[in-house]
Amino acid sequence: MPPFLPYLIPDEIKIIVALVLTGLLTLYTIPVIVRVARKKKLYDMPNGRTTHTTPTPRLGGVAVFLSVLVTAMLLINILDFPQFQYAIAGSIIIFFIGLKDDVLCISPWKKLFGQLVATGFLVFFADIRFTSIHGFFGIDQLSYLGSVLFSFFVIIVIINALNLIDGVDGLSGTMALIAFLALGFWFYMNGEMEFVVVIASAIGALSIFLLYNMWGKTNKMFLGDTGSLFLGYLLAIFVILFCEMNTKPGELIWPLNAVPVVAFVILMIPLFDTARVFLIRILQGRSPFTPDMNHIHHYLLELGFNHKQVTGILALASLFLILTTLLLQNLNLYLLTGIIVLIGMAMSSIPAFIVNKRNYSLPWQVYKAGKKNAA
Repeated sequence: MPPFLPYLIPDEIKIIVALVLTGLLTLYTIPVIVRVARKKKLYDMPNGRTTHTTPTPRLGGVAVFLSVLVTAMLLINILDFPQFQYAIAGSIIIFFIGLKDDVLCISPWKKLFGQLVATGFLVFFADIRFTSIHGFFGIDQLSYLGSVLFSFFVIIVIINALNLIDGVDGLSGTMALIAFLALGFWFYMNGEMEFVVVIASAIGALSIFLLYNMWGKTNKMFLGDTGSLFLGYLLAIFVILFCEMNTKPGELIWPLNAVPVVAFVILMIPLFDTARVFLIRILQGRSPFTPDMNHIHHYLLELGFNHKQVTGILALASLFLILTTLLLQNLNLYLLTGIIVLIGMAMSSIPAFIVNKRNYSLPWQVYKAGKKNAA
């Protein structure tokens, strides 16, 4: 496509084209990838800890990545979004890390090293980093070193949070879809059309993938690390851009208050769940990367909900948290933080509490059960 052509297409049309084109590309590529995965026996096998019971291809992220990349490169004018070239470079690294893990499996530390390299492209080359935390903990502007360290930390956390919550059909993709919709709407309201085009590409690809993932039969497939890592990487970019644009509220059509809380809430469920699970593992003396069944979706499954219901429950919870935060954004920053954290703790703890209480037998219950069995 000639470099001047994106200028000739109206912004709203580019958004529609991005949605449709990525949808069509994903619609075409997923069946192809499924056939290749079956021929080469590239399955995610049930292992007792996973929630699926039949071998399923897990390379859905390949279709999502290729569709988003092709569409964005066709429609984005690099002069209006110059950082995007470095984002592409970093996302290719993320793609190959995820692909290798999906096909061969790699250690968490090697995966982390690749994520750090990809993050370096954003922070050092694209200069996509936090320069302020908007008065949280009494800190406004960050030093360059503080900015780099904080940005690395947040990007790595977001990438892995979306990856770790990918445990039931549609969950990781739906969490990403909700976050993209929220961010895309805000960028659209503030006239950042190049950002919206990339986000629309992700939304189009995810929408078609979720149809295959949640309702597909012959072509059902999982997102895999390829997809969840890439989506987390892309979301981290736009979360930072969202926060940085709000450092200059006078230049925005729709500035927001309590920006750190709003940014956190957009991805609160995967972030909160990851923090809770990591804390449990550390307190038990295990590596935080050790897999287990302490995620919130595991508890909801144990309560009798199926995969679609679990995804629906957590999607509604995410929407509720986002809307609540936007309605309460004018509250004191610390008060709002406390309210959201308490809501998050309740949401994440109640399913675990019910399951543990149901599975826990009091001493006299054990005694009675023993007498009954003896009789």
